[in-house]
Amino acid sequence: MIVFRNPRKDSINRILYSKLFKILHNILFNSKLRDPSCPFVIGQKKAFKLLSKKHLNMMTEGFWWGFVATCKKSKIKLKEVPINHYERIKGTASYGLTSLPGIIIRNVIGLFKIKFSKINY
Repeated sequence: MIVFRNPRKDSINRILYSKLFKILHNILFNSKLRDPSCPFVIGQKKAFKLLSKKHLNMMTEGFWWGFVATCKKSKIKLKEVPINHYERIKGTASYGLTSLPGIIIRNVIGLFKIKFSKINY
């Protein structure tokens, strides 16, 4: 099971980046999830142990995108459940503008690596 933030209370730029990346994610993995980057996941330990550590480590800044991609590649069914998402009161959740090109490139490459590599059980 995977949960999704409803409504999502992130900055507009974070939501925009996620929506754009979700288009590529859906093309590659057809996940049809509302929020494949949500870091709140509940599931059975035996299902998590089936996931390839190699594939899970292919995306660092976008771990949860890679997690969902690896689940889809491993044919693990995901069900979304809404949770309340609270607005951040302190700190920042955004990367600096100069960091974004590298992050985008690394995560796009990571998704393609997951998509086109073999899963070994």
